[in-house]
Amino acid sequence: MSEAVCSDFSYGKACTLSCTKGFLIGSSIITCQASGQWSVIKAQCASQLPGSNSPPLGILLSSSFVPENSPSDTVIGRLTTVDNDEEQFFTYSLIDGAGVFGVDNNASTLVLTGAVDYERQSMYTVCLISIDSGVPQLSVKQNLTVHITDVNEPPSKLVLM
Repeated sequence: MSEAVCSDFSYGKACTLSCTKGFLIGSSIITCQASGQWSVIKAQCASQLPGSNSPPLGILLSSSFVPENSPSDTVIGRLTTVDNDEEQFFTYSLIDGAGVFGVDNNASTLVLTGAVDYERQSMYTVCLISIDSGVPQLSVKQNLTVHITDVNEPPSKLVLM
């Protein structure tokens, strides 16, 4: 968000530009031309100075439990990236999802994409990378643990021979 400080809008007078939030990149002075138009404005406000991006610190998962036999596309938890930089968004990529997990970047969630069975495997390690929207783009790679919870299942049919 920017603002211009001007007291006189007549020919040849200058205004000073500043950012109410963030940093001004480009010229901070514009001048009123004979045509009544302002000189070419080559300035913009940015939330951070180019090259001042800090790397993300880690990835959090809001819940790490999912019941066995849950259907595909079940949301396990919301992904959140810890980062000191404000006003950034993050893109998540699955490095290793053990063949049963995926990422929904539209909702920033970890989802189930395959079958999980507590009796076969009760815990999985999922490896994710989070890439920020800063300049330059930086990332963090992290392993997250997902626990499969046991569901009381009816006994299998007994067959006598």
